[in-house]
Amino acid sequence: MRQDAAGAGVWRDFSWQTGQAQQPDPASLHTLVQHLGTDSEAIVRLTAEKNANGMFTGPGSDYINGVFSRSQVVLPAGLTLHIK
Repeated sequence: MRQDAAGAGVWRDFSWQTGQAQQPDPASLHTLVQHLGTDSEAIVRLTAEKNANGMFTGPGSDYINGVFSRSQVVLPAGLTLHIK
């Protein structure tokens, strides 16, 4: 499938591809999660795994960094983070 002319997100090769920039494609990851009936962790993990070298780059990296740079949520006790 290809992106439609209106710029809305569509299924593409069993993956969701967002619409054109500045489009009201599901407004947030949470909205997309609800729309698809899954959870944020699964989408983020599978997206990283399927990207080249298992890493986020470009818009994906910018999105993740932006979300966490604005977050006021404190990391939970006992969380293990892996740093490259």
